[in-house]
Amino acid sequence: MSLVTKIKELADEKHVTIAEVERQVGISNGQIRRWDKASPKSENLKKVADYFGVTTDYLLGRNQTPDWADKDDLIE
Repeated sequence: MSLVTKIKELADEKHVTIAEVERQVGISNGQIRRWDKASPKSENLKKVADYFGVTTDYLLGRNQTPDWADKDDLIE
């Protein structure tokens, strides 16, 4: 699943649009949709992850659980 698709699904669950997410986190209009073709700035990706309460790894598909405290994913 692509980054933009994952963000769209999270937005749908929260009953907000992508444009509303962009406004709330302070990134430019249409920026998230561009992430299908270009990599986001790390600070913008973090803003979106924080907005939804998930990790950046979850958004990027590196972790299948959205929570910070998934003990199986922690490195000891």
